[in-house]
Amino acid sequence: DFSLSLLPNPCIDKTVLKIQGLEKDAEVVLYDINGRKVNDYSYKAGQESLTIDVNGLEKGVYNLRISN
Repeated sequence: DFSLSLLPNPCIDKTVLKIQGLEKDAEVVLYDINGRKVNDYSYKAGQESLTIDVNGLEKGVYNLRISN
């Protein structure tokens, strides 16, 4: 089984991504609403969580792309 959570959402200074059931390492990319890449992260298979620091980002809508 595969499940994903991103909490809290919305957030002020950080948010925590949790992926259960990830079988291979994944790349996590954060994009702003205009499609510009803001940051990228590695998420290892079996990793418990990934903390994403959003300090310094403008308020707004962001998208995460998770691929492996």
